[in-house]
Amino acid sequence: MDYRARLREASKEIIERRITSDDELKKIADKYGLPLSTVKTLSTFYFHDYSEVQVCMGLPCLLKGAREVAKELERRGIKYSITYCLGYCDKGPVVRMGDKYYTFINGEFREIEESRIDYVQSQYEPLDKYIARGGYKYFEKFLNEDNKLFILELLVKVGLLGGGALSRFKALASSANRPKYLVVNGHEGEPGGFKDS
Repeated sequence: MDYRARLREASKEIIERRITSDDELKKIADKYGLPLSTVKTLSTFYFHDYSEVQVCMGLPCLLKGAREVAKELERRGIKYSITYCLGYCDKGPVVRMGDKYYTFINGEFREIEESRIDYVQSQYEPLDKYIARGGYKYFEKFLNEDNKLFILELLVKVGLLGGGALSRFKALASSANRPKYLVVNGHEGEPGGFKDS
C-alpha cells in the first residue's frame, strides 16, 4: 500500500473510532507505517477538545509572535497545547480558548471578531444577490474571452504573489494543443506542513 493509501486508511480508522489517546495513535502510526506526528495531526484536526487552550504554531502565527503567546500563557499558569492551524492566519498569532478565538496584541488577548457566529451570520449573502450586484462578473468575462492568457497577465501585472505558478499556468495554456493536466494543492498551508503532503 502506498503512502497516500495508508494515510487514507489511518484517517478512516481515526475518524470511525474517534481516536484521540496517545497510546491508540501510536498503534495506528505503527499499523500503517506513518510518522506519529502525522497521525496526531489527523486526530487533532478532526477532534478538538474545546476545554483545552490551543496555540497555533503554524508559520504565519510563528512569524507574528506565537512563541511569545506561549510564554505569556505559561506566565499566567494556563496550560495549553500546540496546534498548527486555527484559521485566521491574517490575525495571528491565534489562540483558541474554549470555543472562542483570540489574537494577542500588546500583551492582551483580543477576541477575533470575524470568528464570532454573529459576525459570520451577518456577512451571509445569498448567491443570487451577490451575482445581481456584480459578483462573478470577471469570471463571466474570462469564460467569454477568446484569449485566456489575459487573466494570467492581469494577475502578474497586479503583483499577485506566487508568480512562479502563474508563469507555469501561462506555459501550460500556450503549449501545443494536446491534453493537459494541472495538479492543484487547494490548501493555503505553509510549505512543509503535513497538510501540504
